[in-house]
Parts: sequence; structure tokens; C-alpha cells
Amino acid sequence: MPVRLAVFSVQGLAPDGRGTEEFSIDADHREWLRANGPEWKYYDAGMIPELLRNPTSIFRGLKRQGFAQALCYCGKPATIWVDDQVDAQAPAGMVFVAYIVRRPGDVWLVWDWDWVPEDITTPGHPDGWQDRYEERTWPRS
Repeated sequence: MPVRLAVFSVQGLAPDGRGTEEFSIDADHREWLRANGPEWKYYDAGMIPELLRNPTSIFRGLKRQGFAQALCYCGKPATIWVDDQVDAQAPAGMVFVAYIVRRPGDVWLVWDWDWVPEDITTPGHPDGWQDRYEERTWPRS
């Protein structure tokens, strides 16, 4: 029997940059992070909706088994939240990334997010992006 997740949905840029797509974020996991940490991961989750709407780059195909169709949305938020009321400048030289998988029922689910070093020659892209992903779907070169 399939497990039903408590999720909230957000609209974001479609993986090919044409139109929008609906994405889901696991609300139970976010609340678990609030209670158990790490605290930074809980607060960083609040940036996911904006990242999905305004990415700097999108990739398909994480080069690891079982993730050939997974997506990686990347972006550079101006600020980050460090608690419920205080924001700070985003870390320099870093890109915020969200990893997204297709679940049964044609649902895109954000399953992880993190900060990774930025490629110094291609702003808004993770360092080593040419070797990490199968293809860049947006922006198109």
C-alpha cells in the first residue's frame, strides 16, 4: 500500500524553462527538521519556493544510480533565514540547490536541498556541473 505524504505544492519554472510545473515539498519532513535539526536545513527549506520560481540553472540526470530523471534546480538567493525573524546575506561563492524526483502519480517531489560551491566560470551553476549531471535543461546553451 502506497504511503501518502503530507505535502504542500508550489508552482515553479518547468524543467525546460517553458511554462510552469507543480512541485511538492514534504511538509512532515520540514516539521521534523524544525524539531530535530539541523536548524539551518529547516530555515533553508523556506527558500525552495523562490528557487523553483527563479532558478539560475536547471539540470536533469544526477550521475548516480536510480536518479537518471531526477532534477537539480540551482539559484542564488540574496538572503537566507537564520531563525524565524533574522535574515542574513547568502554565502558568497555558493549556490543553493534543490534535488527533485518524480514520484508515482506524476508528482515532482523536492527530496533534498543544500549549498554547494559555485562554478567560478559559470555563475549560478554548481562547481563541476558538467560532470555531475547528464544535461542542463535551462538555460539552454
